[in-house]
Amino acid sequence: MPRYHATLLAAAALTLCAAAVEAQPSFDARLGLGLDTWRAGATTENKLAFTGTFAPELLFAGERGRAWYSLDAGNADASGDWTSVHHALGARWRFDLGSDAVQAFVGGGLDLQRNGDAWTDADYDGAHAFFNLVGRRVGPLTLRGGVRLARRSFAGLPALDQDEAEGFAAALFNFESKTTVIAELRYGGKRWEGQPAFHVPASSTFAPSGSSGMGGRGSGRGIGGTGVMVPATPEAIVPAIPAADARQWTAMLRLAQGLGEKAGVHVQWLQRGLDGDPAPLRLETPAGYFDDGVLDDPYASELLAVQAGLSRNWGDATSLRLTGEWRRRDFPAAGFADAAVPARQDRVWRGLARLSLPLLAEKTGDFALGLSLDYAYTDSASDDAFYDYRHHAAGVSLTLSR
Repeated sequence: MPRYHATLLAAAALTLCAAAVEAQPSFDARLGLGLDTWRAGATTENKLAFTGTFAPELLFAGERGRAWYSLDAGNADASGDWTSVHHALGARWRFDLGSDAVQAFVGGGLDLQRNGDAWTDADYDGAHAFFNLVGRRVGPLTLRGGVRLARRSFAGLPALDQDEAEGFAAALFNFESKTTVIAELRYGGKRWEGQPAFHVPASSTFAPSGSSGMGGRGSGRGIGGTGVMVPATPEAIVPAIPAADARQWTAMLRLAQGLGEKAGVHVQWLQRGLDGDPAPLRLETPAGYFDDGVLDDPYASELLAVQAGLSRNWGDATSLRLTGEWRRRDFPAAGFADAAVPARQDRVWRGLARLSLPLLAEKTGDFALGLSLDYAYTDSASDDAFYDYRHHAAGVSLTLSR
């Protein structure tokens, strides 16, 4: 196991064990297998995909404290090794202010992302801290706001080492008609460190006189004969990648309506705009990979997304979730003079369905065992051939929670 993985896992175990004297941890785990079909032009690829998540958490000190760890692993459906493993470890503490009129949450965490050979340059380590405020509900209204600071480093692409700061404000309305309205505005900035130009000296290798590098004369003299030094790689100067500063705003409006006791529908509008410098580099992500917030960088594209969904529950553990979404993503030209990245436009339709069923409900005691049947469809139209595809994924997952 890599040293960084072992460090995070050990820290997670210590955090949970230290607080276990006051409360028992809860967790959710999922292990899924599925068949992915990736279509890009005339190319069709079917491959077995896997996903795995494990997310224990602990509430303690009268639920004022919370500690968590999550592991998210899986592979993607393009040619090559597109596996990924993400570790996250964090904690927060709640302060009740003004006789519980306002609650303040202070916390932070660590992140570690490791990817397969197809995108190993996107590996990163990160740390973040946050401060959030939640006001007491007054009538139908609850107000929230907060700030978050993050630092991330990319060993394979040091030009992408970055600092990010973001603030948000949100208003949530809950009405007696089982209608919920959420309005949220976010504003943030990110700075990439860039990379200075550097010189790569030429390297040489020894070629014996009998090798093909000698043009054939003297063949048969063997490795012990005379030889010459021939260039292996030429001298090169890798151009500088300048530092960059970007800003973005995101506005979101969500309307949810309850339909009886067990069903509900929602619609959501989200728009994101950019200002400042474009991202110095644009990471390549596999088909169907969206919205992780770092590798699919929100500072790299303007976005308009409209979503609608339906949920239905039967009993305590059987549920059906259906979601459809359309999104428009516009990527400005990026890069730098010697390595320009052209502008890109994506138009994406997505559909998601999940049926969750309980298993052995009367025999698992405090544990809940379940089965999930999933289907996801993505139709991505792009002027970049790598992102012009139709993608189907169907799978089955076992879930265990406590």
